[in-house]
Amino acid sequence: MEHRGDIGHGPTGALHPEWRRVWEALRRAGRFSELDLSRLPQLLGDAASLPAEGRALGDLLHRHYRRAGVRIAQRRSARDGYVALFSDEPASAGRWVEQLRALSSTLSNLRLEWGDRPLGRVVLAAGDVSVPVPPDALLLRAQRPGDHDRVFGSIGLVAVTNLLLAAWGDHRRFVPLDGAPPLEAYYLIGPLEALEIDAVDGWAAPLDEFGDITGWEPESLRMRVA
Repeated sequence: MEHRGDIGHGPTGALHPEWRRVWEALRRAGRFSELDLSRLPQLLGDAASLPAEGRALGDLLHRHYRRAGVRIAQRRSARDGYVALFSDEPASAGRWVEQLRALSSTLSNLRLEWGDRPLGRVVLAAGDVSVPVPPDALLLRAQRPGDHDRVFGSIGLVAVTNLLLAAWGDHRRFVPLDGAPPLEAYYLIGPLEALEIDAVDGWAAPLDEFGDITGWEPESLRMRVA
């Protein structure tokens, strides 16, 4: 998928010190193992000399994971737990679920299941555990043979997937990254690694505001830092 953000290959100038701090935090979080610090100015272009900010970071991440060839992009995304889509492009919930499924052995059989009635309940299931899928503002289309289109949001599917991860005893969760709309991107990540990225404002909001989709209590996160 070609990225449509504002950063990219451009003049290679001095790198603002904040970007080194971001790069180091991502490394501590187990990400960016293939990205050398010396390449950041080229990838960031004009943004390299400016203080780091979340939207530019989101663009940088997407270029790192999606700009390479297909096999390299798949390898990087799978290793780092990165998944993304553009909310203004047609997307199927089935393909979105396929992306999530590829990132964790816990979710290797993740699937959408349909109720018996047209427009009835749809659940997301892994193994013998299933959770109803709620509608949400960010739209993805899902359809079964003979049924009308059903509309769900990626954040809703991610929240349900996190419930399944918890049910299976997996400590990792999908957390939304910052980025310029219409990009919607997530890392599958553990709480300690998530705190490293939170320290450089890499998430779409402070990490303790995502307790409703991660199940991580703010007090518990603060204890991990102490």
